[in-house]
Amino acid sequence: WIAGRIFDGTGSYAGALWVAFGMAVLSPALLWIVAPRRPHPPPGRR
Repeated sequence: WIAGRIFDGTGSYAGALWVAFGMAVLSPALLWIVAPRRPHPPPGRR
């Protein structure tokens, strides 16, 4: 629905495509930031 709102406001889908591109780039980065990390193993164990 946001693409339709952008199209209605601008008369072009270019803005919606840029929003989709930005979300496609930003989503993996945010997921990497919030992903749980594996704790380091205790010394002497691998």
